[in-house]
Amino acid sequence: MKQPEKIKQFDVWVADLNPPNGTEPGKIRPVVVVQTDLLNGFHPSTLICPVTTNIFPKAEILRVNLAKNEAGLKQRSAVLVDQVRAIDNKRLVKRLGLLSKASREKLKANLKIILELMKYILISIFLTIIFSQNVFTQKSIEYSLYDSVNILQDTVISKEVPECIKYIEVFNKIEWPNQVDGWGYVYAACLNDTNGNVESLLELKGVEIFYEAVKKVIYLLKFKPGKINDKPVKYYGIVRLDLL
Repeated sequence: MKQPEKIKQFDVWVADLNPPNGTEPGKIRPVVVVQTDLLNGFHPSTLICPVTTNIFPKAEILRVNLAKNEAGLKQRSAVLVDQVRAIDNKRLVKRLGLLSKASREKLKANLKIILELMKYILISIFLTIIFSQNVFTQKSIEYSLYDSVNILQDTVISKEVPECIKYIEVFNKIEWPNQVDGWGYVYAACLNDTNGNVESLLELKGVEIFYEAVKKVIYLLKFKPGKINDKPVKYYGIVRLDLL
């Protein structure tokens, strides 16, 4: 009895991708196995990139162009890098051959770029959801903060953003959290003394994952001193840190 051929990374197989869903390539067509060999051989599904004969020579990232006769392909073809997906092993019909070393390296590089882009898109969606809940506008954040902290008797409230004298210097000292590559806003409610130094941090609002980084630098901020009738006063205000 003939043993089934082993599935190996960067092999080209004929696969039955019917029925297609949405923009997925369908029909019986070649595919490239991109799944690691640590899973190949016993895992019931396989990560693949479909192959097409529709060539776009200038496509540098979304496709990897293959020469005629490479890996058993009878025509010039292209690997659809952005269509990476998992299929059941039963869809793999016949092995055709192995990609050349140059094509393997190009495919690995392009997959890395595509997956990085997907990661940033997912992070952006995640943070957008957070913003829609917590950081819609600065005005709404101010009111939320004013309602939730005690205003000291000897201070005044600033509804304008305090003028920060050394924002860039302090911003460059922020240590970004290791668990996220992204962006966001944090609003800090500060009590500033008569010299414009941050006397106390009263509350933070915004993307919570940045809170600890902000707390480490907030007392380094320096603001333009507040005055009423030329008399120095403490003031309580909101400053927004744009973590972009």
